[in-house]
Amino acid sequence: MRGLVGLFAFVLLTAACNQQGLVQGTTASDPEATPDPEDPTPSPTVTPADPMDPVATPLPTPVPCAFYGIGAGGDLWVIDPSAVTAQLVGQSNLQNTSDLAVTADGKMIVITMQAAFQLDPTTAQAYPYNTSAWVLGQNALDVTADNRMLVGGGGSLKFLGAGPQFDVLPFGSAAWSGDVAVVGDIAYGSALDNWDGPDHLIRIDLVTGAVAQHGNFTAPGIYGLDVACDGSLYALTQGSPGEGILPRVFRVNPATGGVTDLGDLVGPTRLWGGAGPVVPPV
Repeated sequence: MRGLVGLFAFVLLTAACNQQGLVQGTTASDPEATPDPEDPTPSPTVTPADPMDPVATPLPTPVPCAFYGIGAGGDLWVIDPSAVTAQLVGQSNLQNTSDLAVTADGKMIVITMQAAFQLDPTTAQAYPYNTSAWVLGQNALDVTADNRMLVGGGGSLKFLGAGPQFDVLPFGSAAWSGDVAVVGDIAYGSALDNWDGPDHLIRIDLVTGAVAQHGNFTAPGIYGLDVACDGSLYALTQGSPGEGILPRVFRVNPATGGVTDLGDLVGPTRLWGGAGPVVPPV
């Protein structure tokens, strides 16, 4: 994979008064037909019908300390970790959306394994942003407070443009499992376990390049990470619809790596990324 300011205020009263604009649940394609983000087989994305530049829309923060989640079928959600709820914003008509990030100047960027798009955060309308992948198997994305984009895939994590590349994961971690979250000069990532155990919490020093295991999650499939305005690091499991397993929310203590299970999310069937407005260093 992330103090919030009034510029990013999301008017929930408006959404509540216009319930016909919000669909409860998801209309994404059959999640069982959706490839795993680690599957190297390319899957075509759906090109948005209107390739025009998006209208400049101030990025809302939906409710205090909430953040966004993106489903594998392009469905955009508002996640409230305190209430452990998810509210559908809309459908982007993209497929295999592996992560999203919010830039310091208020753009919402979502990636597939083959390209990147900009989303309207109020409707989920998608617009072309980058027509190819930045890294092989890209599935992790976040942005620093000085607006540098960090993208990962496989075992590689790097800044776009100038900056170091972090391509060595600690022993026991096979590959980035799907997200990275930046707090100041530190990034936290989730990594798959080589022996199919719970995912690893990875700490990356973005200045020195030091990469270390910082703890273990209590579950596999941690594909979403975000640092909310309360300073907590939140993690999302993808869920497994075929097994009747809902996506789940965890709170992670960034200082210790300790994990608290907060509960299931009703609504999304398969979450592949989480992000919110940039959180200033604590």
